[in-house]
Amino acid sequence: MNPNPVDIPSLSRALEWVEDAVEVTNLDGYFIYVNPAWCRLTGYTFEETRGQSPRTLLRGTTRPAGFYDEIDERLRKGEPFHGELVSRRKDGVEVPHDVHVTPVLDPAGRVLHFVVVRHDLTLRREAERLREVEGRLERAVRGANDGLWEYDLVERQGYLTQRCMELVEARSAVTTAEEAERLLHPEDRARAAVLVGQLHELDEIREEVRIRAPGGAHRWVQVRARVYRDASGAAERVAGAITDIQAIKDAEAQALEAATRDPVTNLPNRRIFVERVQLAVHRARRSSSASFAVLFIDLRKFKQVNDRLGHAVGDELLRAVAERIRGTVRPGDTVARMGGDEFGVLLEPRHRDEQALATARRVERALAKDFHLGGRVVQIAGTVGAVLGDGQTDVDTLIRDADAAMYAARADGRVGHGLADPDLRERVQRRAQLERDVANAIRRREVAVAFQPIVETLTHRPVGAEALVRWRHPELGWVPPMELLSVSDDLDLGADLGILVLEKSVDWLVALRNAGLADDDFVLHVNANARQLTDPRFAECLRLVARGSGVPAGRLFVEVTETVLVDRPDEVAALMAELVDEGLSFALDDFGTGWSSLAHLRRFPVRCIKIDRSFTCALLAETKPAEIVRGLASMAHALGMSVVAEGVETEEEAEAVAALGCAHAQGYLYARPAIGLAARDALAALTARR
Repeated sequence: MNPNPVDIPSLSRALEWVEDAVEVTNLDGYFIYVNPAWCRLTGYTFEETRGQSPRTLLRGTTRPAGFYDEIDERLRKGEPFHGELVSRRKDGVEVPHDVHVTPVLDPAGRVLHFVVVRHDLTLRREAERLREVEGRLERAVRGANDGLWEYDLVERQGYLTQRCMELVEARSAVTTAEEAERLLHPEDRARAAVLVGQLHELDEIREEVRIRAPGGAHRWVQVRARVYRDASGAAERVAGAITDIQAIKDAEAQALEAATRDPVTNLPNRRIFVERVQLAVHRARRSSSASFAVLFIDLRKFKQVNDRLGHAVGDELLRAVAERIRGTVRPGDTVARMGGDEFGVLLEPRHRDEQALATARRVERALAKDFHLGGRVVQIAGTVGAVLGDGQTDVDTLIRDADAAMYAARADGRVGHGLADPDLRERVQRRAQLERDVANAIRRREVAVAFQPIVETLTHRPVGAEALVRWRHPELGWVPPMELLSVSDDLDLGADLGILVLEKSVDWLVALRNAGLADDDFVLHVNANARQLTDPRFAECLRLVARGSGVPAGRLFVEVTETVLVDRPDEVAALMAELVDEGLSFALDDFGTGWSSLAHLRRFPVRCIKIDRSFTCALLAETKPAEIVRGLASMAHALGMSVVAEGVETEEEAEAVAALGCAHAQGYLYARPAIGLAARDALAALTARR
């Protein structure tokens, strides 16, 4: 037992009325006594403290365990403790306490028990926080951009802070209603007068007005205020703040400009263009004479210019394009940049149907001229689609049809403009579907190759074959080869398609040779257009085939048309000469249809000419085609070239081309183009008939 027990009754009487919370604990740290103030502070009763210690009953969560161990060690040595602790009340709320712990010692200096006095710091902390908030508020008011003001409705006087005086260019901190009205922009005074007349029924005011600023200009400010009333409810004063919002208004104006104007060309953007077309539709609905037209313009080769010369030159080119388009239309017509390299034109009013196409032609011609940009000469082209507007067609359909007409004109390739017609949308949808699917078809090697034999005209012996691309779309069926090539070129996939056809053709010929159906003299013709032939990847594939594919040197012919030779002739001639040195041969397809055919024979390393089928079809009906074929064949033989007559469909045509000097022919008379084993069987059948 404790040799000096605490006299609880005496202690209770002494501490009952003490305002601070007092607890007494024994050496083991368990409660011996707590006074009523302690119970009020913690929420526990004296009975609830029995068998408990402050560490288990009151310990907060903000201190680590080692902190209390250090305190216990000091107390057991008889050293007092004073500090701030966070204690947990019975309801779980943690509160700050100022704690004094005093060890009570016996005459020998041994610790008997501990007396703990706790003082609640909650109110002190709240006061400190309040002072901190007041300090922050005071600093905020001093540093804020707002001007504070108050107006006494009874005395008809206003009171302004220094910042408010600066904002409204007031000469005094005390002002009048007349002076305040004078500071307002004339257009805002009537609205302010209405607001003042409504003060009796308002509690708050929030308005944006213009006030005179230093220098005589006007600035936008936001006025916020609260109406204060007397005991009878009558408005007696208004107090609030003025905030300078001119920067916000400027930003809104810039945002509105950005939302309606293209930042590069300063033309109206797509949003404004659509709105103006919508208005044109509404006007046309009200009046049948209010007709209009919509043009959609796409720039060809712009991406190459942008990639090669950089975005700065690309932006300069777009601005120059905008100026040229504006120069082709009337001042009242709308020219807009729709995004990227696309522009739109709204012709309103449209007096004649021909006006839309005439404007489209002017735009096309204007964009075809050279652009001189910073010492550079840049060449692009524009494709223009037009649609005639009325009050019956919605805006989205009109713009889609104009876009479709542009798309169709680009796909056609013969002219750079076109007018929407009823069947156009279906054609464009087909084109779009092909564009979506052709890349996967090439990547998955789903594109097939058909082969048509080339034979000796006298014996019908097969001496070669031409490879012809074929693609069966899963939904659209067989796609015409020219359409497939056009789509592939537009997607920059022409070289990929050409490489696939070349690889499949060589594999077919190797298999044919292994089967004994082709000797070393058997030739294989593959076609290449201008973009394919000048693509480095396709040219490299040709070199690899020439070097190690198993096809004898000189037996792989690349067929090109005259359009290939016209585009960049010096570059093409050098490339052809290089490939000939590698062991390839070249054939000129559709010969006789171009004005410069003879010059091509002299300049380019061509070993074979193929007489166009238009001559073959006309041989039996007209004299002139026959003489042309005879002359071409004679000239080719003199230059050491072979001649193939294309499109032979009857025995009479076969005999005619043979008599005119064509040693070889190709056409339905001998075999139709066939794929895979069917092509091999066709060759075998021709061989067996000899």
